[in-house]
Amino acid sequence: MCPRPPSIPNFGNIGGLGAAVSQVSLRRFSDAITSAGITDDPVADMLAMGMAYRNFAIVNPHEYELMFNHAVVRVSRGVRADVSEAPKLLETPEGLKAYNHLLGLSTRLVESGVTRPLEPHLVSTGLWSALHGFVLLEILGHFLVESSLTIFGSIAFQMFMGLGIPPERLQLSMANALTRVTMLPSPARD
Repeated sequence: MCPRPPSIPNFGNIGGLGAAVSQVSLRRFSDAITSAGITDDPVADMLAMGMAYRNFAIVNPHEYELMFNHAVVRVSRGVRADVSEAPKLLETPEGLKAYNHLLGLSTRLVESGVTRPLEPHLVSTGLWSALHGFVLLEILGHFLVESSLTIFGSIAFQMFMGLGIPPERLQLSMANALTRVTMLPSPARD
């Protein structure tokens, strides 16, 4: 016999339910991006984390949207569920764990000397912003399915070269990262 799922009254309202789902999603997201692991190649580690980040969003697009958006809109149904009770990403232990993992990888990247001198916080927020923008556009269907992985690679190379990492090093690190994380194909669009 399956246990009965909790009802909305247990969470106060639909916003409380959304906040609870968001917290579970953040925990799963944090676990996903840390699962790529740490090696002696900080560039490959950052790339692998980015691939795991993207994969999580591809497999869990509604959870991903809920984690970052406090008003989930479904135009086709005309429903807007306000989840403003959900804390912002960096206001939760799960969100902080995910961001601190990214910041730690950025710190290793800068301290390894492979980049030009940079502030790790600026590296982490810049890479996060670029990755989030790409992932959001991809899960919303703004790229052709067959070109998404090429676009991901292009953005990664542009961002890392902007940090001062030579293209030859990027190619080796990308090959290393791809041995640890398989890039999932983009979902087919209707």
